[in-house]
Amino acid sequence: MMQTAVSRSTDAWRAWFACSLLWALRMAAWMGLAALGFAATAETSRALVPVALWLCGLGIGAALLRRFPLRAGARRVLMMAVASVAAVALWPAGARGAALAVVALALAAMVVLAAATARACRLPGTRGAAGPFAAAAVGAALAWLVVGDIERAADLAQRLGAGAVAAALLLSLLHPARAGAHATDGRHGQAHPLLQVASWVMLPMMCGLPLMVALCRAGAWPPRAMLALHLAAMFLPACLLSLRRLALPRHMRLQACAVLLGIGALSAFWAVWSAAGWIALALSHGMAWSVAWSLRCEEVGKSSAAPRPPLWMAIAHGLGALGLGLAIAAAGPLALAATHAVLGIAGVGCLLAMPPRCARRRSAFA
Repeated sequence: MMQTAVSRSTDAWRAWFACSLLWALRMAAWMGLAALGFAATAETSRALVPVALWLCGLGIGAALLRRFPLRAGARRVLMMAVASVAAVALWPAGARGAALAVVALALAAMVVLAAATARACRLPGTRGAAGPFAAAAVGAALAWLVVGDIERAADLAQRLGAGAVAAALLLSLLHPARAGAHATDGRHGQAHPLLQVASWVMLPMMCGLPLMVALCRAGAWPPRAMLALHLAAMFLPACLLSLRRLALPRHMRLQACAVLLGIGALSAFWAVWSAAGWIALALSHGMAWSVAWSLRCEEVGKSSAAPRPPLWMAIAHGLGALGLGLAIAAAGPLALAATHAVLGIAGVGCLLAMPPRCARRRSAFA
């Protein structure tokens, strides 16, 4: 019996570590591709093409893996192969043009395979040792260590390539002998409209991160500090809300999410004149996303892996990234601030349009 308990504890920690690596890959790829995209071209309209390819690749890759499941050995080999492709394309001076597109698709395949590995590591009835939010926060910290200063493209490319190979090797070692059945993580039910708006906040936040870092650098904020602040806002609130002592009722978290979105909308107007406005915007909308994420994870049974969006949602995010790139090319940082302002106002409107009684009643069906 003791041996069974030890075995289950080991399996739980393996699943927790796999989840951390999944989130590290996800965040490092998003931040790295956005930074490399802006550094690789002088035309801002094409800077977010790698991010758009990566987002679409996530949906297409997940759909293909569900349609054509792979054995455990094939997953390991494929993960090492795509990681090697990404590393070669990024070495030694960073990818540009078609090479950067190859990197985006390779990293998308890695994230899809990492998500499958995290699902395969979990056994029925087991959870991560400290919950999904702590594992995701550790993954974000690992991504921060790998990405570093996003304004130094050549160094960033080398670190990203080396990190991808290291993550692929670790995930290959963590993958159990059997591939395991596909779980139902990431279901998209009838969530509160406010949560859907808050989930879209991540797109302009991550895509516009290089611009935010550059603007805040003028206000004496170094890039690494700005990234750390940004990631802390995205992951620490969810970790705190997962604690029993700090747990809040659903309707109170919805209200907090709406207030944070509203503060972000006001900060977007302030950001036009001051670098401090960009910091306030990153903090408020990052925390709003975090609160919404904690609610959505509860609705799908506290999944420890990153959500698997449907194909149409991944394509919509990709098109959104392309549209944001065109808007930034036309209006500069003002377009990024306007996008955050619209999302913030929409989030407040979603909560005001739904009476509190309806919000509480809806939680039983979400």
